Amino acid sequence: MKKFALSEAVQHGYRFAFGGFLNLLRLMWLPALLAAACSYFSGNQMGVLIQSARSHDFSKLTMPWPVLAALTLATFLFGNMQITAAYQLALGKIDARGRFFYFPLFERALWRVVGAFLLLVLTLASLAVSYFLAMLLIGFLFNLGFHATHMTDAGIAAATQWDAALAMLLGYCGFIFCAVRFGFLLFPATVAEEKGGLFRARTLSNGNFWRMFAASVAAVVPVFAAEVLLVIWMGEFKMPPPDATPAQLRAIQAATEAAADAKIHDQWFVFYPALALVMLLTYGILAGIQAFAYRALADDTISNRP
Repeated sequence: MKKFALSEAVQHGYRFAFGGFLNLLRLMWLPALLAAACSYFSGNQMGVLIQSARSHDFSKLTMPWPVLAALTLATFLFGNMQITAAYQLALGKIDARGRFFYFPLFERALWRVVGAFLLLVLTLASLAVSYFLAMLLIGFLFNLGFHATHMTDAGIAAATQWDAALAMLLGYCGFIFCAVRFGFLLFPATVAEEKGGLFRARTLSNGNFWRMFAASVAAVVPVFAAEVLLVIWMGEFKMPPPDATPAQLRAIQAATEAAADAKIHDQWFVFYPALALVMLLTYGILAGIQAFAYRALADDTISNRP
């Protein structure tokens, strides 16, 4: 069973992202700019759509559905262009020297990445639904057993609550496990082998879950730190009063999100460049770490050079 060196992988990822920043910038600035433009024009409508779906009130949605759908699809596509560029560069599939921009709309590499990502989402969704249905069946059988043993209603309710909490915890942990096993090496396997890499990624990741999980945490630390700084910069986050009712909490959350969206829209010239920079470095760090791990696990004869 092959293993990859965790510390070396993380070092390689950060060295690749920061040392090769200009190369990443050459390949990713155009799709990043287009993604930021789509986000700017869609404004807070995606957040409004999510809130409207919860409340079943779509009166606050001002943007026509076709336009919002087109902007969302375009943002998704431009994000996948950045992913394709970062992983191709990390795996030596493309040379950034002499390039002013990279726009792989008509390249197979992009659509393989998109297909692999959608297959990952479909696989995880199928596993989640299967787990949910299994838990419903087990809960039904447990309920029959509780009644057969003549437990009191209070005892059945307490046991059911504990069982539901345990099932949710196990389901959450299982989802993370599956996402890491299928997803960590998905993009490097897809780009390097030029075919869908979902099951190849799962095979290569065998026995490396904790290494992959720790590497993923190390890669997203900059994103978390940037989000904290963003919240502080916005100055819109306020702790709710301790005796707030659920309705008051929802109102405070909605007001905070609205104020943050307004500030982002007003100061877009600061927010979107900062966000693009953070995402570029995040893609670079992840691509560097995962490319290193892929080389180590796919073929011991391939050098894990920085």
